[in-house]
Amino acid sequence: MNTYEPTLCGQPCASTASAWHPRRCAIAAATVVLVGSAPMVAQAAATTSEASSTATRNLIDAELAELNGSTTAATAPTGSSGLPASPANARLVAQAQQPAPADATSAMPAVPAQAPSFAPPPSPTVILPPGTPSPDAAPPTPAMPAGPSAQGPGALEPLQVSPEAANAAATHATANQPENAPAGPMPTDREAFRNEVQRESREGAATLAQEHLREHPDWFTEAESWHVDHAAAAQRIRWGRQQLKSIQGPERFVIIDQAVAEIEALIKKVPDTKENAEFRQEIVADEVVALASRGRMKDAVKRYEAMSQAGKVPAYTRVAAGDAYAYLDTPDKAAAAYAQALKDAGPGEIETGDVQEGLFYALLDTGRFEEARALLDKMKADNPEYVRLAPEAGTPNPDYSRVKRLEAQYLVLTGRTHQGIAEMDKWRHEAPFSASLVSARADGAMVQAEPYRSREMYKTALAEHPDDLSVVSGYGRASLAVDDLKTAKDVANGLGERFPENGSINALNKDLDVYQSPQLIIQSTADKGNSVFANNEYGVDTKIYSSPFADHYRLFFDSFVGKAQFDGASQSRVRNGAGVQWFDTGVEVNGEVHQSVGAAGKTGGTLDATWMPSDHWKVSGLVTTDDLEVPYKAYQVGVTGKTVSGNVRYTWDETRYASLTYGVSRYSDDNLRQRWAANFYQQVFTSPRHTVGVLFGADTSSSTMTNLNYFSPSRDYSGTATAIWSWTPWRYADKSFTQRVYLTGGMYNEQSFGTSPMYEARLEHVWQINRKTQISYGIGYGRHRYDGQPENRKFLYLNLNIPL
Repeated sequence: MNTYEPTLCGQPCASTASAWHPRRCAIAAATVVLVGSAPMVAQAAATTSEASSTATRNLIDAELAELNGSTTAATAPTGSSGLPASPANARLVAQAQQPAPADATSAMPAVPAQAPSFAPPPSPTVILPPGTPSPDAAPPTPAMPAGPSAQGPGALEPLQVSPEAANAAATHATANQPENAPAGPMPTDREAFRNEVQRESREGAATLAQEHLREHPDWFTEAESWHVDHAAAAQRIRWGRQQLKSIQGPERFVIIDQAVAEIEALIKKVPDTKENAEFRQEIVADEVVALASRGRMKDAVKRYEAMSQAGKVPAYTRVAAGDAYAYLDTPDKAAAAYAQALKDAGPGEIETGDVQEGLFYALLDTGRFEEARALLDKMKADNPEYVRLAPEAGTPNPDYSRVKRLEAQYLVLTGRTHQGIAEMDKWRHEAPFSASLVSARADGAMVQAEPYRSREMYKTALAEHPDDLSVVSGYGRASLAVDDLKTAKDVANGLGERFPENGSINALNKDLDVYQSPQLIIQSTADKGNSVFANNEYGVDTKIYSSPFADHYRLFFDSFVGKAQFDGASQSRVRNGAGVQWFDTGVEVNGEVHQSVGAAGKTGGTLDATWMPSDHWKVSGLVTTDDLEVPYKAYQVGVTGKTVSGNVRYTWDETRYASLTYGVSRYSDDNLRQRWAANFYQQVFTSPRHTVGVLFGADTSSSTMTNLNYFSPSRDYSGTATAIWSWTPWRYADKSFTQRVYLTGGMYNEQSFGTSPMYEARLEHVWQINRKTQISYGIGYGRHRYDGQPENRKFLYLNLNIPL
């Protein structure tokens, strides 16, 4: 998740806002409005006085001086220094001319529930987009509602704030002579002083107004003080969010943490009464945005859910909540928040394109593909290729490229990978330096089962976009996909602490946590057939892997327990072992020492290795001195086996692969068994929820000894075709449920027994619980002839893969 740009509401009246979403970073700075990808700096109104400009400049100087740890005024940066650019160039709603107070009074006693004597200005954090009418034409809304209709968040549980931020907030709240005082002295007349503080708060200098108010707190009601404090905190939220985007060190949190502390202190000050309900609602609305911007997503959701039950929620706050929900992998709630924000937003209140993009991803994450497609169609209709009514004909519409990118991603994520990749390649030619397009294309390579290519694309993009966090995290995730743990850890090192609000960094850290966690893998089967192999048989193979150590090693423990019944007898088999796994980029080697128990028990070892030199080739091999594939009837009479096997697989993409396997086993009774097998898989149909594929197989085996007490044909052949239908009716973030049906038919030929048909049907369910937790189980029925005897086989299985 990247830095967000919602706009806050600091006063109890209608507000406007910019927008943000969690997946891509292409949004406005806190104090400017983005039109497409180019910021437009609106000029201050001609009626704004020179004193107002001075006050705003001094405010900026003081904020920057505080940021740099200095008590002297700092010069506002222009952007080259890496600090936020001055908001004095942005047209704030609060800078619009407001009607003079109708009846500004002189000294008033502080009464907690009393409404302020001046109408509070609109939120100092809301930016006036081009074409949006100034709110001064509308009558000011009451500061605080009264009566039974008032609604608010009610009593709120205090949130944790850092001691440093709390101290900074307390320092501001008790400040005496302001260090960023204007060039001219403040009026000494009480009413003029109050009007000046009101003007400062309204015209974007809320922190300055706060400090002046502290000079004569008895000249203001308690409610008026609350509103100024709220405006100042909202302004710091805006500055803090700008600071988050401009600075990469730990100091990037200084202002936003102080703002959260001030908001928390203000919530404690304002009593939970009907008269204050709407004002408290607006305070919490701003706090939700601040918390989400800080990466405190659980706290943001907690506050949002408290306020959403009580009254009206601004659209920009719903956008912030949507991002928090998406970050926390609750896409259904994210989609609801985004959709409601789009429905409720007034002109310019949110950045529609950014929110629509967030909604698009949330819909995909909940499996609502038709709604996502309808949203894309609407976005496409609203965003033509060229800007309508542009001063210069043929001006490209930057939002049009967003729509085309999302359309390509939709194709990739709904199974039409090749078509989506072709569209991305086309647009990469048009916009070769677009970081979001490069990330989308690299993700497409990952979907195509090309992790090496994806990593190379991300690595190239890093040279062009070294500070783009989606590119950085993508490179880390691609490194994990090829088992390059060291690189992934180096990439992720410290990023979670430095950018806790960023969704892509959060995703990388989650993948790392899963990869580095211990792993439990259980494979169990149970069969019921005729007596050729066994009347009844079951087996459970359990492996536990440790967390990686030294970036390349894991320890593991293996236990197999099985039993078979046949011809009135039974045979058990138990083998326990321990070993070490070594892995590096594209390579994995497992070495195990194991001990079988029972009459045929023995000490043995197994070595298996896998090498993936490229995205297309994969080579694996195995050597074992105590083969678990020895038939139970052979094991009953003390026969054990040694096996060597190898496999070569070529993968074109996620829709097609071919493999060739060879294995040879030497049994302790001198029987030599060999087997060749070839497979080819092709996906023939795909849609957002369904895929259909066909797997063709052919194999042959031979044995040097026949007429044994176990099945050992001198030569046999088989050819099969399996239709595989996969249906995913439910998807939720990383979770999904998939149902698969396997229908197999073929012919089997055994020397001396002729040719016979064979078939099998299988139903399987697969639950993906999270990134690497998977549960699968299935049942099946098959018919096959061995040594001329038909065997009707019924079976079931259960597999677990769980990070511990």
